[in-house]
Amino acid sequence: MIQLLKKNWIVAGAIIIFLISIAFFYLGVFVYYTDKVEQENVLAENQSRIDGKLVKPKSVASIKWLEQMGKRQQELSDEITNSKKYYRDRDQLLEKWFTGLVIGRDGLPSEGNFQVRYLAEKNALIRQLKDNKIIGSITEENTGESYKDEGKDLGFGEPKLDNLQKLQKRFWIQQELVADMLISNVSKCEKIVFPVSNNPAAATFQFGTLIRFNVTVLIANKDIPVFIKNILESHSPLFLNAQLKDIIISRVTDEIIRLPEIIELGKRNPASERAGFKTPELKIPLSRLFLEGEVLDFTLE
Repeated sequence: MIQLLKKNWIVAGAIIIFLISIAFFYLGVFVYYTDKVEQENVLAENQSRIDGKLVKPKSVASIKWLEQMGKRQQELSDEITNSKKYYRDRDQLLEKWFTGLVIGRDGLPSEGNFQVRYLAEKNALIRQLKDNKIIGSITEENTGESYKDEGKDLGFGEPKLDNLQKLQKRFWIQQELVADMLISNVSKCEKIVFPVSNNPAAATFQFGTLIRFNVTVLIANKDIPVFIKNILESHSPLFLNAQLKDIIISRVTDEIIRLPEIIELGKRNPASERAGFKTPELKIPLSRLFLEGEVLDFTLE
């Protein structure tokens, strides 16, 4: 064979070239295949990472599903609009001014006109309390103090240009509290206070601000639930936006506890027997009731 190839060197050369070509072909295919496999592995790894970051929908949304979703979104939008209207309507009383005041372009009445009307309405409210003997009618047993100042402790302020709207809103609250006192057998109105927080943010909520109020009254124990109920279930739309935060009850008089002793002393007194002993008039024990609450003042657009 070798002798044959030596004699036919052309054939030998062709065979050698053929063998070298096959070697290069297989070497190239092997390198290409190896590189391709590595790239596929890298792509698969990257795809796995991407899939881990993405949330794949369980199913493709149909036209019907999209229509139903659009309808539900519209329903929710309508509900939000109606809810805002509902609370705006409830807030109207708090936002209005005294009847007859001329409101300027800035949304405020003149300071002078408001002051005259405010003082007149204030005096009328105090007159209601006096006529019903809810102020100046109780004298403290221990201190002997009685209510003398007409209006100072009822939360009224001095009208100024920068506080007209604040005083107006407070007045509607004062008016409502007085109305509730008149139908709840309150014996004495001691104080109505509008506390001011040092932190303005604490007096806000998502849709407006909070008007905080404290009211202190003397009232018979049996009438306390009635007074609280009348505040929370008031006939006025204003207090539909009110909520109570704290209730404190403290005893004022111990007279009912001493009643048996008073009766016994009267029976033992000869002078009282000759005059005809009469049982002392029983005074219903009073408690001092402190209520802390707030009215929601909405600013919905």
